[in-house]
Amino acid sequence: MGIMPVKVFLTTDGFQGGLQIGVRMVTNLRYADDIILLATSEAELQELVDRLDRVSRGYSLLINVDKTLGVIGVVEYATM
Repeated sequence: MGIMPVKVFLTTDGFQGGLQIGVRMVTNLRYADDIILLATSEAELQELVDRLDRVSRGYSLLINVDKTLGVIGVVEYATM
């Protein structure tokens, strides 16, 4: 297990938010060195960013603000 999964696990450990997909609560998606944080409110997202920043600093890593993007969307569920 590389540093990225450990860092994200420590960030989300005990976190009660996220986006429900099926029966799972999902707080992040990862690809290569990118992390997408998922939240249902601005407050939840801010808590995840704060947690990620705190854990990352413990590994001497910083969030690059110039490469950080925030996206707000609405998820609609289709019923069949």
